[in-house]
Amino acid sequence: MSSIRVEFIPFRAAYAARIVGWLRRDEELALVSPETPPPLTAAKVRGWSGAGRRPFLIRDSRRRRMIGYVELNDMPQQARTLWIGHFFIAPPWRGHGLGSATVKALVREAFARFDATEVILVVRADNSAAIRCYQAAGMAVIGEEWRRPAGSGPAQRMLRMGIRNGTG
Repeated sequence: MSSIRVEFIPFRAAYAARIVGWLRRDEELALVSPETPPPLTAAKVRGWSGAGRRPFLIRDSRRRRMIGYVELNDMPQQARTLWIGHFFIAPPWRGHGLGSATVKALVREAFARFDATEVILVVRADNSAAIRCYQAAGMAVIGEEWRRPAGSGPAQRMLRMGIRNGTG
């Protein structure tokens, strides 16, 4: 998998149905988007776009195949802080280090192209694979919060992770 180089292309609504197929179980949706009630639909994926949001398809630049989805969004009331949202890799490409490579590339993009000073995200505290992925990309835990999942159920502990631009 090391031959894959990721690039980000703007999300197009025509890909929403394909993206739905990448989250195969309600449990996967709960990890990616605790606020989105199951089942995931193409309309819900299209609804993730909006003002201050930059949804991207993640593509293998060499072979031009889609390998995931991610957003790089404005953080309200925090100028030059961007947050990573709805990030996931398509099933055939999971477990090969593409997650951390993608986050590293996305952070570089945030700092260089969007002049961000900080990139943050929120991850469930029990999602150890994702936490390892973000740490491998240089992110550190900077706080915690509690969020109630879609529908009902107890609030879940979430970790806020981030990385600051060391050059500016």
